[in-house]
Amino acid sequence: MTDLLKPSENIWDLQLKRANAQAELMNLQAELYQTDLYKKMKDKELEVKEMELQEEEMKNNILNWMMEKWIKSIESLKQKFTVKQNPPSVTIIDENMIPQNFKKLQTKVVVDKTAIKKAIQAWEDVVWAELTCGYSLVITPK
Repeated sequence: MTDLLKPSENIWDLQLKRANAQAELMNLQAELYQTDLYKKMKDKELEVKEMELQEEEMKNNILNWMMEKWIKSIESLKQKFTVKQNPPSVTIIDENMIPQNFKKLQTKVVVDKTAIKKAIQAWEDVVWAELTCGYSLVITPK
């Protein structure tokens, strides 16, 4: 009978130790969240995120301005900005109209945009999709 009690006592001890360790962990996390270093880290993460958004907005503004003015490339003292046309990509207008031969059977049915692109480029009658070309801004340091 004593052999049967030992494993259960060991499990109970282990559960108690784990509960105490979890409580200590929660206390340490609470202390961490209140420290100046943690607050500085969170503020810096927010600052970096805001700068990323500003940078993306600035790039889009430059790209739009260059495209409006039909400027392909422009150089500043530190950088060169070049408008690059991205390769054509398929934009589905009405997925319900897509014939089955332009669909692949996988875990789920997905549209085969590569096949649609080839069909459009081969001048096949494709009224339910179109090719669109986007642009991106390439910035190279001098």
